[in-house]
Amino acid sequence: MENNSLMKIQEQYKDCNLLLPAVSEAQLNPFYKLTIMEVKADISENSGDIFPVGKIKAGNDWVETFSPGKPLLMKLAAAAGIQFDPTNTYGERVSKNRYKAKAYGGVKLPDGTSKTHCDEKVIDLDDEEENYRLEFFDKSIAGITDDRAAKAAAKMFDGEWIDAVNKHDKPCKAYKIAEKDRQAYIERSVMVNMTLLRKTAAEKAMTGAILRVSEP
Repeated sequence: MENNSLMKIQEQYKDCNLLLPAVSEAQLNPFYKLTIMEVKADISENSGDIFPVGKIKAGNDWVETFSPGKPLLMKLAAAAGIQFDPTNTYGERVSKNRYKAKAYGGVKLPDGTSKTHCDEKVIDLDDEEENYRLEFFDKSIAGITDDRAAKAAAKMFDGEWIDAVNKHDKPCKAYKIAEKDRQAYIERSVMVNMTLLRKTAAEKAMTGAILRVSEP
């Protein structure tokens, strides 16, 4: 193997996430050779390969963030040679509004040794509800820039259309909720999002734990 072959691979796949369980090529066992397995991800919203995990504030807007779904994570783990211990990879409901998942995985390194890693992910519904409440409070005042959400809100709540900038820093029309309807808008938006989150909280905790173990 050429000394710069790893550098060539990194250059070839510079726009991809590479799972390379080796510190340097000098550690490579002579009975191993470096191979690349490509795993393609469908990042469309309803593909199942990704799922929304919440929103973060970017400027005056809130931007949806996504995480790899369990099917995609299992493909990545298989390609990287990561194996999970089923006995120590599990989820549990800690309390009414709190879910915790734990994952334990291992991978064989190119020098012949093994590396294991254990991590966990907690989903706290009380914390998530507070985050949603802050998000929709900000939107009710600054204006809803997402076109579909803005039109839906305009059908149910009084307000006005204002000039704004969306998450792509482009001018747009946003719907600003009237003061008399703000609390109703916030409560309904929180209820809708929390209803969905309650159905998927356990799965998201498990996926989060597996993702943390799978990260290089």
